[in-house]
Amino acid sequence: MKNQILQKIWDRIELEKKDSQLSYFNSLMYLGEVVTKTTCLFMLSGLGESQKNYKYTQFYKLVRANGIGEWSSSLDELLTGPSSQEMKIEYNIYSKELNDKTSKNDWQNIAVTALLKCLKTIDQSPEVRVNKIQLKTWFGYFAYLRNKTRGHGAITIELAEELNKSLATSIKIICEQFSPFKLQWAFLSQNLSGKYKVSGISEHIDNFAYLTSTAGSKSSLETGIYTFINEPIKIELIFTDNELNEFFFPNGSFRRDSFETLSYSTGTKIVQDGKKYLTPPGSLPKSETTGSEELRIVENCFTNIPENQAVYIMRSSLENELQDVLKNERHPIITLIGRGGIGKTTLAIKVLRDFCSKNRFENIFWFSSRDIDLMSLGAKRVQPDILDITDVVNVFNKLIGPQDPKLKQDERFDLFKQSLQDKSASSLFVFDNFETVVDQLTMFNWLDTHIRLPNKVLITSRMNEFKADYPISVGGMEYCEFKELITNVSEELHINELITSRYIDQLFEESSGHPYVAKILLGQVANEGKLGDIKRIMADQENLLQALFERTYKQLSAAAKRVFLTLGSWRSSIPRIAIEAVLKSTIDEKIDVELAIDELYKFSLIDKMTTQKKDIILSLPISAQLFAEKKLKTDIHQFAIKKDAGILMKLGVGRNTELKNGINDRISKFFQEVAKEVSSETEQIDKFIPIMEYISLKRPKTYLLYSTLLEEFDFIDEAIEACNKYIVAVEDSQSIIAWKRLIKLYKHKEDFVAEINSMINLCNVQQSSIIELSNLLKRYSHLLRLKVLRINEHRKTLSDAIIELATKTSNFEAINYDDKSNLGWIYLHNNQKEYAASIARDILRDIPDHHEAEKIMAKLDLKFIE
Repeated sequence: MKNQILQKIWDRIELEKKDSQLSYFNSLMYLGEVVTKTTCLFMLSGLGESQKNYKYTQFYKLVRANGIGEWSSSLDELLTGPSSQEMKIEYNIYSKELNDKTSKNDWQNIAVTALLKCLKTIDQSPEVRVNKIQLKTWFGYFAYLRNKTRGHGAITIELAEELNKSLATSIKIICEQFSPFKLQWAFLSQNLSGKYKVSGISEHIDNFAYLTSTAGSKSSLETGIYTFINEPIKIELIFTDNELNEFFFPNGSFRRDSFETLSYSTGTKIVQDGKKYLTPPGSLPKSETTGSEELRIVENCFTNIPENQAVYIMRSSLENELQDVLKNERHPIITLIGRGGIGKTTLAIKVLRDFCSKNRFENIFWFSSRDIDLMSLGAKRVQPDILDITDVVNVFNKLIGPQDPKLKQDERFDLFKQSLQDKSASSLFVFDNFETVVDQLTMFNWLDTHIRLPNKVLITSRMNEFKADYPISVGGMEYCEFKELITNVSEELHINELITSRYIDQLFEESSGHPYVAKILLGQVANEGKLGDIKRIMADQENLLQALFERTYKQLSAAAKRVFLTLGSWRSSIPRIAIEAVLKSTIDEKIDVELAIDELYKFSLIDKMTTQKKDIILSLPISAQLFAEKKLKTDIHQFAIKKDAGILMKLGVGRNTELKNGINDRISKFFQEVAKEVSSETEQIDKFIPIMEYISLKRPKTYLLYSTLLEEFDFIDEAIEACNKYIVAVEDSQSIIAWKRLIKLYKHKEDFVAEINSMINLCNVQQSSIIELSNLLKRYSHLLRLKVLRINEHRKTLSDAIIELATKTSNFEAINYDDKSNLGWIYLHNNQKEYAASIARDILRDIPDHHEAEKIMAKLDLKFIE
C-alpha cells in the first residue's frame, strides 16, 4: 500500500496473520475502521466554510463519536445531506466515486460484494441489487459487521477464518483503488527558517517540494497532515509527527475539554485538546455589530450600519484622521488595523454615523464577518454574515432589492461590480472583521480590482496581509480617553468608589490602553467587590485570551511564533536588536527574525516604541504576554525559549528613561553581566560571542565595549579585530579611543609594526593631540634602538611615514627638542645622515649640552661648531 496511514495497519495484519485467525480478523477490522475514518475526514476536508457551520458540526460529532457507525453516518451526510452542497468542486470526482452505482465488474462493486459475503457468513446479509451497488454503502455495511462481531458478539476461530478471506479482499481493493489513497499525502511542519519539513506519507510527494525551498516561506500552513489537490489541503483529526511512527484517530471519550485518540497500529492512546469543539453546533446568534437586513434612511444616506454602542469614548485623533481620508477623492481602500477589542468597529460606526449627515456618500453598505463578540461577560461565538465574496454579493443583492428572484449568480456579481464602479452615486462599502474572511487576500484583490472613486472601501481587521491605499493603525487609547472610559464603566458597574487614580494608572500601564481588556478587568472588580491583582485577573480569563489571540496566533509563521513566545517569556520590554541577536545566534537553522518581528507587528501582536536615539523597543501588552505564557507551557521549543529568555534578562528590565536616552545603558549592562558569568568559566564566552558580534554589527560603537570584554579575558586577537571594526564603522573624530586601545593591544602582543602603524594612524586623526606625535617619535626611536624591527622593508616604510608626518610645518614647529632628537635618530636609522646631522645641529644651537643631539653627532663622527 502506498499510503503510510494504511500501511502501518497492514504491517500489523501481516504479523497477526501468523499468530491466529482471530488476531488476523481483529487487525482487518482495525484497518476497516482506519479506512472509514480516513475517508470521512478526507471528504470533510473538501467541505467549504459556510454560515451554516456544516464543517464544525461534523467535527463536533466526530470527536465525540464512540462507535464506527457514527463515522459512516457522517460520511453519508457529507455525500447526500445538505452539507454536500458546500463540497468544493475539486472533490466532485471523489464524491462520484463513492456515489455512483456500479456494475459487477467495477472495483467498487467487487469490494462491496466481498463485504456482503462476510455479512452472509454471519447470516446478516441485506437484500442488494448487485448491479446497482454504491461504494458509500460499504462503510455502513462495515459498521454493521463490526457491531455484530467485535462490538456485540464473539466469533469462533472457524468463523473468523471464513470471514477473513472475503474481508481481506474487500478492504485491500479499497486501499489500492480508492482515488484519495492514491493522492500525495505528507506531514508538514514549518521550520524556523520559513521552509517546511515534508515527511512523506505517500510514496511520492513531489507536489509538496516547493515548500522545502524559499518559495515555501510564503505559505502559512499549520502543522499537520495534508493531501494535495491543486494545493495542500489539511486533513483534520488525524495526528502524527515528523517521524510518522504512528497515526492517531479520534476514539470518543470526550471529557470536559479533551478527547481520546487511538493508534490502530500499536493500540497506544493519547488525549488531545478539544477546547475548540466545546460550542454545541447549530444556528448561532447574530453579532451585536451585524448590519441591518435592509437599507434605511439615516439623515442624508441609505445605510444598514449597526446602531452605536452603549458606551463610546471619543478618540479625536483617530476620528479626525478617518474622517479626512473618507472625505477626500483619493485612497479608494482604507484599513483600520489593530488587535482584537481595541475599538476598530466602534470607531468605524461612530465616524460613519456622523457621515450620514454629510453629503459625501449616498450609500453606506455594512458587511460583517465577525464570528466572536467580545462582551462584558466574555467572548461569545456568533454567526458571521459573510465569509467570502459570494456571501457579499448575496447580502448586497438582498439589501438593494427588490431584484428578480431568478437572477443568476453571475448576474448578481455583475450588479455588485457595477455598484463598486458607479460614479453617478457615491457609495462606501464597509467590511468589518475582515480577518475572518476565508481567503482574505483573494477577496481584497477582488475588491481592489473593481472599486473606483468616488466610491470607497473601508476594512477593519486584526491583520494586515494586504497593502491598502491608506492604512490607519488603531492602538490603545490615550491616557485621557482611557481615564474617561474607566470613569464611565465604573459608574455603570457601581464601583466608582473603589477605583483610585493609582489603580487607573496601573490599568493603563498593564493593558496598554486596551479598552476591552480594561472593561473585563473592571467587571472582575465588580464581581469580587475589591481591587485585585491585574495580572492574576487577566491570567484567569483564558476564554478572553483565546478570543483575542488564538486565531491570529495560528496564522503566524513558525519563526513569528518563536519570537512571540520569546518576548512573552519575560515581562519586560526588549530592544529589537537584542531579540534578533539572541535568536539568530542560538537557533541552529537560519531564521529571519526581522521578518518575524514585522509579521507580529503587522498582526498587532506586539507594540513597538522608537526612542529619541532611534532605537526600537518591543513589548507585549499584558494580555498578549499572558497568552504567550500559556502557549509556552506546551510548545516543543519551551526549554530553548526559556534559555534564550535567560540570556535576554542580562539586559535588565526596561525603564521609561529609555525613550529619551536610548538603550545604551542596557547594552552596557548586558556586556557586564556576560563578563560576570564568563569570569568563573571562560569557555562560556563562546555562547555569547555570536550575540555580541551581532549587536556590535548593528551598533558599531558597541565594538569598543566588546573589545574591552575580550581583552579582559585575554582574547587579544579578537579584541584587536573588534577595535578595527569599530574604526571602520565610525567617523575619524570618534576613532581616537579605538586607536589608543589598538596601540595598547599590539604592544601587549609585541606586534611592534602594527603598534607603530596604529600610532601613525592616531596622529593622522585631525582631532588628535601633538602629544600623540611626541609619543610616536619616542616609542619608534626606542624600538629602533632595541633592534626589534628586523625586516628592513617594514622599518623603511614606517620611518618614511613618520618622517613625513613629523616634518609637516605645523607639526615640526609644535614638537619639542626631545621629540626632534628622536626624529634625528629615526633619520639616522633610515640612513639619512645629513638630515640627522642637521636636526642635531639645530638642537645644539639652542641647547649646547643636549645629550641626545650630542650622541647623534658622535655617531656621525661629527663635531658641532657654532
